[in-house]
Amino acid sequence: MEVQLLTKRHLAVLRAALQYFDEELIPHGMEAMQPYFDQPLDGELNNEEVQRLRAFLRNCKLRYACCDSKRRNLISPKLSFNVKGVHNISAGKTVHVAAVLLPPTD
Repeated sequence: MEVQLLTKRHLAVLRAALQYFDEELIPHGMEAMQPYFDQPLDGELNNEEVQRLRAFLRNCKLRYACCDSKRRNLISPKLSFNVKGVHNISAGKTVHVAAVLLPPTD
């Protein structure tokens, strides 16, 4: 089984999908949006929530962390800019790579 990691390309697709959602579905209300959710939402989704999520995804930093494959805890608090850096941190252990979205720094 191939492991799929979150990439900058994936973030671009998510941002585009959110923009479409924001511009084309939110004006028509929950009835238009409901078929796109894989589970029901608690309450109405409003434009402000989507705008905040869009801003976060537009400005966040994508990093990767090294996790113990059994316990699922971080092996090192050091974050890497790429997957190769995580494997360097792992020192040959069997690990999982976790994608980390960091909020923008002001």
